[in-house]
Amino acid sequence: MNNSKVSYLGFDPSTCLKPLYKKIIKEMATKEEQEKGLFKVITKPFEKATKKDLKGDYDLAFTSPPFWDLEVYENHENQSIFGFKTEDEWVRGFLNKLADININNLIVGGYFVIYVLEYKEFMKYMKKRKDTEYQGEILFKTGEKGKERKIFVWKKI
Repeated sequence: MNNSKVSYLGFDPSTCLKPLYKKIIKEMATKEEQEKGLFKVITKPFEKATKKDLKGDYDLAFTSPPFWDLEVYENHENQSIFGFKTEDEWVRGFLNKLADININNLIVGGYFVIYVLEYKEFMKYMKKRKDTEYQGEILFKTGEKGKERKIFVWKKI
């Protein structure tokens, strides 16, 4: 399949969810969209994505990776927190790599949008990049107490 024709490309390391993703695509996409393969979810860790997986240029990369110590979706080696002893190691070995892969596959003028905690090391890494320009934050509130959360936005230049 030529991913340059994909309208939506997602990654999830949880292989147990693959049947659900297929069901969502079947229920939400038109028959024509399904036949053209316009929606695809690859069930493997994003940081292990290959050029073949990512073939094509994207105008938007939106990601919501797990938070270092808050979200463990399953006890499996494919989860990003396994293999890193500290938050800083995880940021350098996973989060920064996730940003690199996304930004490297964006067109100039495309946006990298990420919902993640404001990890100090990650923000320093992004600030040093010469190929992106920080656009700001999208704020929203969650839960009954309305805890404020941030979605960070960078533009590829």
